[in-house]
Amino acid sequence: MTRLSIGIQSPCDIKKLSVFQRRELFSPSETSCCKNVVTLAGNLAAKKAFLSCLDIKNGQAVPFYPLVEVKRSPVNRPFIEIRDSFLREKIRDRSISLSISHTRDIAVAVCIIYNK
Repeated sequence: MTRLSIGIQSPCDIKKLSVFQRRELFSPSETSCCKNVVTLAGNLAAKKAFLSCLDIKNGQAVPFYPLVEVKRSPVNRPFIEIRDSFLREKIRDRSISLSISHTRDIAVAVCIIYNK
């Protein structure tokens, strides 16, 4: 079964977050390597899209945000690294495609989870 979801995030909302709130949403490596709020907004949009593909809704998703890390390949292609056994089990034998785009005012991500 193929699942598709879109996540949208404003960089302005990221600017307003306290250090504590950022820790709830991002992994330590995301906050240390991504100083740009537009990049962080894209990462959060990607996490929202990914978790939505798994039918994990907003209220249930918050504990998973720091366990879902958005990384970049050597050619800067985004991908999801999952650091939670529950989530890894939900996507077992499935592939994830991820795309992130942004302007300075908005970030959007598309996530597709499909059978291998």
